[in-house]
Amino acid sequence: MNLWRGHVAKAAQTTSSFDAVVLRIVNGDTIEIAPKQDGARRTIQFSSTRQPKTNDPKQAAWQAEAKEYLRKRIIGKTVPATEE
Repeated sequence: MNLWRGHVAKAAQTTSSFDAVVLRIVNGDTIEIAPKQDGARRTIQFSSTRQPKTNDPKQAAWQAEAKEYLRKRIIGKTVPATEE
């Protein structure tokens, strides 16, 4: 069928790694970081992790607890980050 006859593969993407400090916990699945070198803030959302929904009465009570758990675990710590 020759479906891939004219296909040209994309060039490999380069990624850079850097160390960053966690500045703020936005919610249960989003944090704000700043690289140690230049200090430009970035907001990062975790993949495959979702905070409890505010509109669901069964989950709403856990929203503050999820944010507090993250704050205790990673606020002010240095974390590795990758930029694509």
